[in-house]
Amino acid sequence: MPITVVLLMASAVQWYHRQVDMHKDAELVTAHTLGAALSLYLSENHETLPPKSNWETNLAGLAGNPPLKIPSAPFHDGAGFAMNANAARVSLHKLPAPNRLIFAYESTSNVLNSVGSFRDAAGLHGRQTPLVIFADGTVARLSAKKFQAAVAMSNAQIKEK
Repeated sequence: MPITVVLLMASAVQWYHRQVDMHKDAELVTAHTLGAALSLYLSENHETLPPKSNWETNLAGLAGNPPLKIPSAPFHDGAGFAMNANAARVSLHKLPAPNRLIFAYESTSNVLNSVGSFRDAAGLHGRQTPLVIFADGTVARLSAKKFQAAVAMSNAQIKEK
């Protein structure tokens, strides 16, 4: 009987790690999809970021309408992406470093077209580092320290509203 319990526990641990790995893969795919759609949006809209009211809806059409919400994983903080509230309708031509402006970040919010001010960023209080999508469409996973530095850089480029 004890060997059965050990095998069941090992199986449960393997299942958990598979779920976490699939979740991380889904996060990256979603972030890269949003980044590519953002690049298309920028080229079609005079290098101006989308409005915050329907940013995800605008990008979904350009991304071929894939699911933009991240599937849940056991014991995970993240649920989707939120747009940086200060980035709405900003022209990239007016920014000194658009590739350092956080456009969207992995958030604990699970609401379509979510907008935030970084307080709901996934991973800041948990086990994982948040994914960010910069205004040029690039994607990065940042440590908490680098994330805070990127937030400061983003806020320095755009006056907080």
